[in-house]
Amino acid sequence: MSSPRPPARPAPPTALLAHRRVHSGHGHLWWQRAWALFLRAPLVWGLMGLILMAAGLIISTVPLVGAVALALGGPVVIGGWLLSLQRLEQGEPPGIQGLFICFEAPWVRPLLSLGLFNLAVMLGLELALHVLGAGAALSMLVGLLAGGSGSVAGLMAGLGGALLALALMLLAATVLSMALWFAPALVALQGVPPRQALQASVAAALANTPAMLVYGLLGALAMLLATLALGLGWLLLLPLTLISMYTSWQDVYGG
Repeated sequence: MSSPRPPARPAPPTALLAHRRVHSGHGHLWWQRAWALFLRAPLVWGLMGLILMAAGLIISTVPLVGAVALALGGPVVIGGWLLSLQRLEQGEPPGIQGLFICFEAPWVRPLLSLGLFNLAVMLGLELALHVLGAGAALSMLVGLLAGGSGSVAGLMAGLGGALLALALMLLAATVLSMALWFAPALVALQGVPPRQALQASVAAALANTPAMLVYGLLGALAMLLATLALGLGWLLLLPLTLISMYTSWQDVYGG
């Protein structure tokens, strides 16, 4: 088994962060190319996906610590998966060890920085939702106690607070997904510093919103079908989703 190779010397920053603007139909191509890569080593990718799902389920059962570990370690695991895909295209067969490659230098620290960003946003969002939720509940309670027109005003204020909390959650989730979509590949495969990678990922996602929407709609349909198949479809969908992160990076950044 060959030892992990460090990434090539990074290109100049302007070359690293330059992205392409692709047609909306490329959102479909990302899934199509992911399927083609999956078929080159289906047993390995399937087994890696099974291990990842099982580990995630086990870790998530640990109160508090499990959620923190998943938030921090997610980008590190994804980075290893992406490196395995790059090496597959360079002629090196993938293996289960690909899940753990990036837990070593030089990848672990910058990828953990992405995990810290992920954790910080999630904690900030949860805190904001609690505050807004408590405010909405208090407004409704005060309105009900006041009675009459005050009751209606309180209910409307509470509903407004709930809608604001929902809008905040959707906005934060969208920004987080855009920031973390291309960032692991930029860090693990191109050596981009974490903060630049997050900024570049958001910029690339915004520039390719039509393709991202097509990709997301197809992904939502796939999630529905995977869930309807007694959840077993996720054994295929999880590897395909991670591979599609690689194919989308290839397309947008010319990797």
